[in-house]
Amino acid sequence: MGDKYDKRVIIASGFICSSIFLGGLIWIQNIHIVVTFLFLLAIGVSTFHPLATAIVRENSKAEQRGRNLSLFSAVGVTGIIVSSLLFGFFVHMW
Repeated sequence: MGDKYDKRVIIASGFICSSIFLGGLIWIQNIHIVVTFLFLLAIGVSTFHPLATAIVRENSKAEQRGRNLSLFSAVGVTGIIVSSLLFGFFVHMW
């Protein structure tokens, strides 16, 4: 998909899609809708990762590719951990 269309547009649409469905999970109380939102959230996230990895690879020097891809992955995992802690805190406070 990134070969035919602008990568920035696809990445932005993936961020928007995942943000909408992740944010929408707060108000959903029906398990079937939760599963649907998680499925649509996964589609949004899956549009981002392959293209972002390709962009990191294309913009890195050959000797720094491994380091940059590792940092890219580590920052993503750190974001998941921090957001899980924050959402847990906010839900507990609510």
